[in-house]
Amino acid sequence: MFGAETAHLRPLSGHIADLIVLTTFTEPNDTIMCVSARDGGYPGIWKQGIPSFLRLKAVGFPFLRENMNIGVEKAEEMMRKMKPRMVIFGASRFLFPHPVKALAKVAYEVGANIGYDGSHVLGLIAGKKFQDPIRDWAAMLFGLTRKSFFGPQGGIILADKEHGEVIKKKTFPAFVDNAHWNRIAALTLALAEMKKFGREYAAQVVKNAQTLSRTLAEYGFPVTC
Repeated sequence: MFGAETAHLRPLSGHIADLIVLTTFTEPNDTIMCVSARDGGYPGIWKQGIPSFLRLKAVGFPFLRENMNIGVEKAEEMMRKMKPRMVIFGASRFLFPHPVKALAKVAYEVGANIGYDGSHVLGLIAGKKFQDPIRDWAAMLFGLTRKSFFGPQGGIILADKEHGEVIKKKTFPAFVDNAHWNRIAALTLALAEMKKFGREYAAQVVKNAQTLSRTLAEYGFPVTC
């Protein structure tokens, strides 16, 4: 469904998935680059979240508020200068696909691993109505399984084989000891439903959001983008 070579269903939340990835692929005093919380990024991987106790330096992507997206040219300059150990795309306030492919070459040139926190848009990714992070050269796609993806509370990590094998070794027993088979069974059923109905479902989610925003705008509410 996601074009990944490995899948890890044990994380108990999207936040735990973030924690596993960051702990696995960074060391204390490394720099990570992500969308800052003030620009709509996930607070859990911003300065007062996971990086605060892993002793990581979190820096924000240059962000264009008028477009609600990452500024590519300035982000390239910033990556070359700061040489982050990890670059994480994705956000909580997330309106448009992030420029993963446009920035992947520079990220890999400076030695960064590329991750994509798809918690809020995972259902749209699965339904082929947003973007395809793995094919856009992200090594890992991870996040929550109960937002636009309509599964149970829990997390998922999808990755290429190289990164996936390392994640597998780190996950057990450091972060998750037992597999919660009731949740994994529910997630498996949701994946099966998404495989059959995902494209229609994701298209309707987008249509609903556009209809809501158009109607709010007609009533005078300010609508972003």
